[in-house]
Amino acid sequence: MPENSTDRIKLRVVTPTGAALDAECDSVRLNAAAGEDGEPGMLGIRRGHLPALILLERGRLKAFLGGEPVADIGVGGGFATVADGSVTVLTSEIF
Repeated sequence: MPENSTDRIKLRVVTPTGAALDAECDSVRLNAAAGEDGEPGMLGIRRGHLPALILLERGRLKAFLGGEPVADIGVGGGFATVADGSVTVLTSEIF
């Protein structure tokens, strides 16, 4: 199925030293902090996701475009915001 640019989201990862990643993708997976059940877990985000502020645990951030990986990095916890077709991750470190 051909890629539709309107299905894409902008992903930006920022550390204290500046922008570490700027990419376009159609889905992002983040390691969200524990919820009401006390268990952390992977959270998937696609275009149209409700605006959110997400507390992140240390773990992997993965982004995909057309089923192919465009990013796979370690994130040392932090926060992610989802709004207006973009995901911004603020983290103390990447690995």
